[in-house]
Amino acid sequence: MHNFKLALAAVCVGLFSAFNPHPTVAAGENALGTPASPPGITFTPTQPQGRGMAYGGVGSTPSGLLSNASDMTLYTYNGEATCVGACLAEWEPLLAPDHALETADWTVVRQPDGTNQWAYYGKPLYTSLKDEKPGDLNGREEEGDWQVAQYKLPDGSLLAPSGITIRSSTRARGDVLVNHIGMTIYYLADKEGEACSRTCLESWTPLVAGELAGSFGDWTVVSRLDGIRQWAFQGQPLYTFTGDTEIGDAEGLHFDSRWRTAAIREYFMPEYVQMRKMSHFEYFTTRDGQTIYTRDRYVYTAGSFHADGGSTSKISVGRKIGTDACGGPCDDVWVPFEANAEDQPSGYWTIVTRSDSSRQWAYQGYALYTHTSDKNPGDMLGRDEFEYTDGSSALYWRVAVP
Repeated sequence: MHNFKLALAAVCVGLFSAFNPHPTVAAGENALGTPASPPGITFTPTQPQGRGMAYGGVGSTPSGLLSNASDMTLYTYNGEATCVGACLAEWEPLLAPDHALETADWTVVRQPDGTNQWAYYGKPLYTSLKDEKPGDLNGREEEGDWQVAQYKLPDGSLLAPSGITIRSSTRARGDVLVNHIGMTIYYLADKEGEACSRTCLESWTPLVAGELAGSFGDWTVVSRLDGIRQWAFQGQPLYTFTGDTEIGDAEGLHFDSRWRTAAIREYFMPEYVQMRKMSHFEYFTTRDGQTIYTRDRYVYTAGSFHADGGSTSKISVGRKIGTDACGGPCDDVWVPFEANAEDQPSGYWTIVTRSDSSRQWAYQGYALYTHTSDKNPGDMLGRDEFEYTDGSSALYWRVAVP
């Protein structure tokens, strides 16, 4: 999770995501959301992901490196000239489809040979022929013009009231507005501009505007019937959720399907995947509620076993385990979570090819599965299955979490 400040200029912002009240969060339910990445472009986390990490200030370390559909590292060129001729012997342009959907961040540039190429913040993207596998950074030049392309937090160009910032959160599935203490901001989406009142206020707190605050840019001040002056963004009155107790919480998404986070970018999630809430954590399920799992590695240190990737996942561990860790009798109970032929990876969701040429979804580098013993939504009968691989390490199955 990353924290950064908003500065002075207007930018077009969207608000995203509709949610099931019992407690699931589905994908792709809000046409207003601005995708964080186009289809075929993915993120490689530079640090373990999970409940989130924060960075201060605009221009701080981003949440991940950019990769193509094959999970190969993307690069940008900082030189004055375009990469043409002999340059293309080492660098391959990232081609964009003819009808690519452009955004403020993602644009298409026309190359001299007539092909379309993706550009991120105006810089054309390339893969390096020096890279042989996902995660390689062989094209990086410490002092040169070729640099690894990194996911950028919004550049501070949004005009916002004092104390309101943005945090990037996989749990909230996007870059969301937060208040002065870092709590997620929401809006009521079932009717444009509708106010929350009476018993609704037991769970939702209006985002209060100061007595001298006035409207500007996309921000307006709403005078409520109860006398409270409330901030609204793009016509939507804003609130925090009383059930959020820690920075990074987005519990309001699971509380009522009418509420959505105020986000300027939405992270991709396959349309047949949901996020479900269970007491103290969120996890991924199929559309019909079947728990999604992944296989992780434990290592023996300090007299006991510990997760190799730490308390959260590490993409290099997931890539190393790959899809071949499950074989023989394992295949009888663990079912690869397959991607359809038309599916494209995006964001933290990638697609890996199995030995039988079938396509399987992976999240942050970890191949995903379901378990045949899970019959009802919420079942987790495959959770924490443990298998020793040698005297110092073991493989275990865990629930896939955002």
